[in-house]
Amino acid sequence: MTYSNLWGGYKGFMALPVSILILAGCSGGDVETAESPSVNQSPSVAVANETEAQDAIKARIAVFKGMGKAIKPLGDMAYGKAEMDSAKVVANGAELVALSQKLDGLYNIDTRGFEIKNRSKDKIWTARADFAKKANALTAAAKALEAAGQAGDADAIKKAVGVVGQACKACHTEYREEKK
Repeated sequence: MTYSNLWGGYKGFMALPVSILILAGCSGGDVETAESPSVNQSPSVAVANETEAQDAIKARIAVFKGMGKAIKPLGDMAYGKAEMDSAKVVANGAELVALSQKLDGLYNIDTRGFEIKNRSKDKIWTARADFAKKANALTAAAKALEAAGQAGDADAIKKAVGVVGQACKACHTEYREEKK
């Protein structure tokens, strides 16, 4: 599944009201740091109703599922469960880059006030700069993974897969609730 198919075909995300999308893009001023100039660090936007909150959570889940689908075969290659395939590493690395660049923006809609099943910790909205920094670290790791795939260096690919995994874990530890 390509990034464009994931988003273009996801009716829940596409159905978000235009007003919420406009609000989500309003930052009240650009916030950039040396570590993370490429990630949207807009302040959170309050959600007007439960339907909008559900749509936002569905969009997040779709991105995380896409990331899991992209990383699984790479982990299999790194651990010798699948044959190393540089072309797949490049493609899946590019997918991870594209998806990881959306992470911070997916949390511009604050869904804390609703009883909707999801694993996002409240801390995401109170520690936005750290969340954005971790999202940027994942993007950088995914770019390095893509480059390792382009070089066709199996050892570099294995190392890069490990760095991506560490970047995922760093965010999960701080910002994702354990499964219940």
